[in-house]
Amino acid sequence: MVESSSLILVVEDDPALREMLVELLREDGLQVCAVTGAGDALRAVRETQFDLILSDIQMPEMDGFELLAAVREVRPEARVILMTSFGSSAFASRAELGGALAYLSKPFSREQLEAALHLALAA
Repeated sequence: MVESSSLILVVEDDPALREMLVELLREDGLQVCAVTGAGDALRAVRETQFDLILSDIQMPEMDGFELLAAVREVRPEARVILMTSFGSSAFASRAELGGALAYLSKPFSREQLEAALHLALAA
């Protein structure tokens, strides 16, 4: 499906969902780093070149749109997928305008996640 050498950063404040995403990605042979919020994500992005960032939108310290903009300043080439439980067409448009390669509405299936990963990593 995707190249197993790909390094993915998961940014998710919900512990159960974060662990599930890490497990699914590792089952697909991907290398995964997971953090709980945007501040940790920005530190990680400054230190490491990730092939993809998979980030929640609704987070306490900084939302995913703000994180996307901050990541673009540090690594303009970064590939980002945004995900949220509170999705709408306005959120999807904002994600696309901000430079996200894909947008996932929670709950999403494993197939939807894999399709978004394939699209983003092939870009």
